[in-house]
Amino acid sequence: MRHKALRHKQGMTAIAAQVVEADLTCVGCGYNLRTQALGGVCPECGKSVQATLRFPHLARSAPRWLTSLVDSVTVLLVAFAFAVACSWFDRGRDEPLPVLLGTIAWALGWFAVWLLTRPEPGRPWAARRVRAWLLRVTATLPYATAFAVVPLVRWIGDPLGVFVAGALPLFVLPATFLYYAHLRDAALRLPNRRLAWQAAALAWLLPPAVLMNMVGVVVLDRWPRTGGEILAKMPMTGLGGTHDLSITWQILHARVSLLDSTPLTVLPAAVMTVWAVAVLLQFRIAFAAAVRSRQGNPPVTPSTAGEPR
Repeated sequence: MRHKALRHKQGMTAIAAQVVEADLTCVGCGYNLRTQALGGVCPECGKSVQATLRFPHLARSAPRWLTSLVDSVTVLLVAFAFAVACSWFDRGRDEPLPVLLGTIAWALGWFAVWLLTRPEPGRPWAARRVRAWLLRVTATLPYATAFAVVPLVRWIGDPLGVFVAGALPLFVLPATFLYYAHLRDAALRLPNRRLAWQAAALAWLLPPAVLMNMVGVVVLDRWPRTGGEILAKMPMTGLGGTHDLSITWQILHARVSLLDSTPLTVLPAAVMTVWAVAVLLQFRIAFAAAVRSRQGNPPVTPSTAGEPR
């Protein structure tokens, strides 16, 4: 026991004598801990340097996996652009262009989910496997409504087939919640509490806004009539209904009372969609900065910083 205690004391003395030789952001306040003693504390907030070294910082993750986070947010933003174009060119008729644009938007949105839920190398995957697959499944099922509604009705029959086809879009609600829950976890590892707060707020506020809009479609009989209209009006995972933006513009341009039934069901979803795009842009910038930090500096860990093995 005496020898073990002596080795521990010698190890702590060695740690105290060494300093951080690379840029290292304190997880407590963001202060650069470069040149600080490994056994010391942050001069700004008092958090120990060892706590920062052991923190699972996103910038120390595997480069290819970290790049997949950037790609996920980027792909979802591109999907939003295609969805807006689909709504712009949709004229309520069966035309190939809005159907093509909407199909691309939905395919990119689905792909963004799979990029975000890729397993991270070097970290336990079993603990997050269920939530990742739940997100993948719930993000896939709504797409069956747009592309398989007619076969579903023919296979199951009416009215059960219509009920099933109408219920599938509801899975976009848990999918959106889980998508932003994943982003919140990533933001906490940046660490960026402001982004984590915004992602958590979107996880809880965007699904109810989308649900309110979907109820308005049923109650106010605003059902889509064509393939392009289905793709334009159906809410997307992480974005909501992009078609609501054009409806909101028409409402504001026509100076319709905001207390009417249509604005009450459309405006919340439109506002949340704009906020979601703004948050996704912030994540894109933050993830890209983490990638650059990972490429420019070797990962700093207790062992690489000089802790005795």
